[in-house]
Amino acid sequence: MNNLEKKEKFGYDPERDIEGIYGGIPLAIAGNSKLSPTTRIVSIFIAASINKETGFGHRSNRRLAESAGVSIKSVEKAFSELGKMKYIFSENNKKEQTRYYWWTFQIGGHFKKKK
Repeated sequence: MNNLEKKEKFGYDPERDIEGIYGGIPLAIAGNSKLSPTTRIVSIFIAASINKETGFGHRSNRRLAESAGVSIKSVEKAFSELGKMKYIFSENNKKEQTRYYWWTFQIGGHFKKKK
C-alpha cells in the first residue's frame, strides 16, 4: 500500500486545501482558538516531521514530546485535538512505538470544506 492509499484509508481528501503557513504550521491551526496553545506548539514539530509532498510523517510520541518540550500525554492530547478538528489522521503503532500521521489538507492551496 503506497502513501496515498494509506492517507485515503484514513479519510484524506485532496479537495481540502488550507492556505498559508505561519511559524511552520498552517494558519488554520495557528489561529484556531479552539486548539490549546500546547497543541499549536506540538503542531509545529508535527509539521516539521511531515513530508511536504505526501503529507505523511511518523515519529514516536516520546520524540515529538522531547522536541516540543512537553509531556508525552500532551502530544497524545494534541493528536486527539487535531484529529477531532479533522486536521490530521493518525494511528499509533504501540509495538514499534511509532505514530504515523497524515495532514488532511495540502499546505499552500485554498481551503475547501469537505462535503
